[in-house]
Amino acid sequence: MATEAPSTLDSPLSALVRLELLNEEFKSSSKEAALYLRDLARTSVDAIEQQPAQQQTSALSLQHQLSELCTRNTPTFVLSQSAFNQIPLLTANCDEKISNLSNNLLYRVQEATKQFEHSADVALASRKAIFSVKNVMQTSVHQLFRMPQLVNIQVSKANYEEALQLARHFFLILPAEGPNTENITKALLDDMYSALYRAQTLLLQALRDPYAKQPQARAWASYLFRVISLAHEHYRDTELDLRKADICFHFLHSRFMRIHGCFKSRSDLLNIVDTWKDVVLNTCSMALSIFVDNQIAKICTVDTSSEQLISMFCSHAVECLYAFLSRTLLHQTHTPSGSIQSWEAMSQRLENLYSKLCFVSESLASVGVYMDVSLIPYSHAAESQLSAFDHAALSLWTASLRSIHLEEVRVTPPETDTECSLPRALAEHPVCVGIGRQVVMALNVLRHFAPLHIQRPAVDAMGKKFAQILSNLSPDAHPCFMNILVPWASSALTQGVFDMPEQSYSLHDCDIWRQACKNATHTAPSPALR
Repeated sequence: MATEAPSTLDSPLSALVRLELLNEEFKSSSKEAALYLRDLARTSVDAIEQQPAQQQTSALSLQHQLSELCTRNTPTFVLSQSAFNQIPLLTANCDEKISNLSNNLLYRVQEATKQFEHSADVALASRKAIFSVKNVMQTSVHQLFRMPQLVNIQVSKANYEEALQLARHFFLILPAEGPNTENITKALLDDMYSALYRAQTLLLQALRDPYAKQPQARAWASYLFRVISLAHEHYRDTELDLRKADICFHFLHSRFMRIHGCFKSRSDLLNIVDTWKDVVLNTCSMALSIFVDNQIAKICTVDTSSEQLISMFCSHAVECLYAFLSRTLLHQTHTPSGSIQSWEAMSQRLENLYSKLCFVSESLASVGVYMDVSLIPYSHAAESQLSAFDHAALSLWTASLRSIHLEEVRVTPPETDTECSLPRALAEHPVCVGIGRQVVMALNVLRHFAPLHIQRPAVDAMGKKFAQILSNLSPDAHPCFMNILVPWASSALTQGVFDMPEQSYSLHDCDIWRQACKNATHTAPSPALR
């Protein structure tokens, strides 16, 4: 059997083994040792003999270096030893600190950890809720945030129908307040409140326009009632939550101002009354249509305050008209100036004014406004039982009577006399003709406007004036004056002006005139009237 050829490395080792200089087990123990032995085997004897001396020299060199190293680094060695000696003390202190920390602060650290864990859970829950709102309601929330702005835009354009529809839709899609959405919902409600309050303010301003037409006012009021309905649901007990009576007051207030403004005008008295009538009639018609007959208004609130306000407006308007007419009539007729012809024109204006007021009273009766011309007070004497119109007519009559004076007038034959309404028997006494003509002019003043309430005062005023004339008249004219002129004037006043029967109150019943007749001397019998 062939054997494996030994390597060159193993040859010296084999020789050493044969010479019993190396054990068989050491041959495979260390490769480095084998290499060393191989080199040693190959080294000459002289070189081997010199190695101890070389090694001793190296040892001495190393010992010298070690001495120098110790000499130079003695402080370092000392410090190192000191630090090494302090290691047990530092270890004991660390153990004590760690023990105190674990015994005293561990519980607090655990509690802080629990609190942090709870806060973290809340924060994560909020974050989760926010992401849920963002993911589920992203489109709706964006729409909600834009709603108040869109309502404001529509209100600015006076598109109140669109604005109200948007507001109604806003409240339908607005989510309920929750623990995580309370602030967002409140902010949205505040924005919509501002938009609706602006709409309410503009609508109230429109209703306060005294020249607004009924269709416009009714539409504005309907929008306003719908705004208040939303406010009553979502903004109760706020400035937005008005009552129907509040709107009615705003509506009537500007009309109150216009009523007062009518009487400050310098236009004709009849035009002022016409303007007053138009304002009152339009206001009452619009108020009844808006606040009484309007179905939206009935749904909005249930009370009768609006009806009471409308009634107060009518009463106030009528009282203002009464006061104005009373002052005006007193100013124009209490002490009339000018000629008797101007007083006749003034009497005609009184008649026109009285007729106008009667027509106005009938017109306003259709809206429930009661106005009686006979109730207009006489401002100069409030306790008087006569109205201002009665006193105005009586003032013109007494002024006309005061203007009569003794005057002789020569007349042409009766058939050509322009004053043919006078009795023909007066032609024999020129002074009676002059007095008669002036009486006719006075009767012309009264015949245009003669209220029946002043019949007795008018007759008494004529009796007083005739008694004064009789006292200044010459005795030869007494019979003609008392028996012809006075009966004719009494009949003309009672039957011609007041259209009363002959047996009604006349000069024969006037105490002043009867007393004057008793004091006069009758010189001739009463001539027959021709």
